Amino acid sequence: MMLLSGRRRRKRRRRRRRKRRRRMRRRRMRRMGS
Repeated sequence: MMLLSGRRRRKRRRRRRRKRRRRMRRRRMRRMGS
């Protein structure tokens, strides 16, 4: 049971990481534009 709850938490963290990656790409585009 403990292992299953740990795996579910990891999946939620992966979704948050994807959102952060999108923000980082936008920042890089701004630097390239300037």
